[in-house]
Amino acid sequence: MGLLQQTRELLRRDQLFPFMMPELNPALDISHRTILYMEGVSVSFDGFRAINNLNLYIDAGELRCIIGPNGAGKSTMMDIITGRTRPDSGSVWFGQRLNLLTMSEPEIANAGIGRKFQQPTVFEGHSVETNLWLALATDKRVWPTLLARPQPAQREQIDQVLETIGLRDQRRLRAGALSHGQKQWLEIGMLLMQRPQLLLVDEPVAGMTHQEMDRTAELLRQLAGAHSVVVVEHDMGFVRSLESKVTVLHQGSVLAEGSMDRVQADPRVREVYLGE
Repeated sequence: MGLLQQTRELLRRDQLFPFMMPELNPALDISHRTILYMEGVSVSFDGFRAINNLNLYIDAGELRCIIGPNGAGKSTMMDIITGRTRPDSGSVWFGQRLNLLTMSEPEIANAGIGRKFQQPTVFEGHSVETNLWLALATDKRVWPTLLARPQPAQREQIDQVLETIGLRDQRRLRAGALSHGQKQWLEIGMLLMQRPQLLLVDEPVAGMTHQEMDRTAELLRQLAGAHSVVVVEHDMGFVRSLESKVTVLHQGSVLAEGSMDRVQADPRVREVYLGE
């Protein structure tokens, strides 16, 4: 392959670079193709049942959208997956072997589950490049962090993540000077630096321009396959653009599931959203 062809391959946005493929946790068994199991999960807060006998299954490499009205249990579901909330009953497994209900939040993150919250949490006083460096899965104690310098392989990883998230030209720009959409992409890039198997993305396009929404849809579709990606979103136009399977939550359980056309045609979904 000539130099020109190699350069064209590196600049393609429809594929992930080999180094960015997540490193498979030896304890993560996805031989049955399902990476996340939630079975019979329920949790109540002060008598209010936020999650009610929830059953949800996510395949390895799948892009899944979770939609539902306010109070449907979407955020609580992600809190349970990441260990922030313990359910009253049910089981939650990461692959065949990892019981998430017996693991702490750091253990779950280290096992390969990353979460992006609705509001981007980047280090605004640092450059885009430094944000990615700080997100590397390295020793985060004070002195090792202060004394460490990126190694060649880590610099390459940073370069390729910048290319993937579309911020190569902003690498030395202070993160606080980025647009809202660019901050969202940077935070996704920070998660990618940790090479997670499962990405949980909460309302990624809130406040974005139409152009930023299009680029975000492209990015999430690109990440699927190498990663399992679960997107919680309210914008139905954006959900449709992802061309993925959709799960509708209502009152803490699955109301409907399937393509966007299928769930929109479901009379139960129309009743919940439109009061029909």
